[in-house]
Amino acid sequence: LGMLTFFAIVGVLSMLMGEAFIKLGIVSLVAKIVAGLLIFFGLVMLLGVTSHLLGFVDRFVSKYSTTETDETFTPRRNMYLYGFGYAAASIDCTAAAVLPFVLFLSSKGSSVTAIGLSGLMLGLLILMIVVTVSVGLGRQVMINFLRRATGMIKLVGAWMMIMAGVVLTIYLNSPELV
Repeated sequence: LGMLTFFAIVGVLSMLMGEAFIKLGIVSLVAKIVAGLLIFFGLVMLLGVTSHLLGFVDRFVSKYSTTETDETFTPRRNMYLYGFGYAAASIDCTAAAVLPFVLFLSSKGSSVTAIGLSGLMLGLLILMIVVTVSVGLGRQVMINFLRRATGMIKLVGAWMMIMAGVVLTIYLNSPELV
């Protein structure tokens, strides 16, 4: 529910932005900017830079989470906040790819934005469940594997962003090639 809430907020904001882009007639311009941002931020990620764009969400989650030693322990609220924070962290880690993607979706209309964000949310939910179960079953082995693989995951993500930006640029200028 926390993830759903977070993505619902992002979705509403995206739909409002998309409607404004359509009214202003700048959809094509936004798409070209998104393509450029994907390439630029992919290159920035290759340099090892990480976004802290949504760090305020982590502070919010930490402030309102409780522990067993607190006077009032609220595990349901903690799980809700964890889902909200996880969704924000997932975007924060990949903000360079996700934010241009959301901007691009928003320029295509409300239904496209809803479907795109639903797919993003479902993918994150499945990943969250798989990683949580794997860590739970594998304990330290899985944690060590993920720590070792983090650099490679970021590297592959950066190259994927660059390629997505290049393909989007080609598509926007010569759609028959894609």
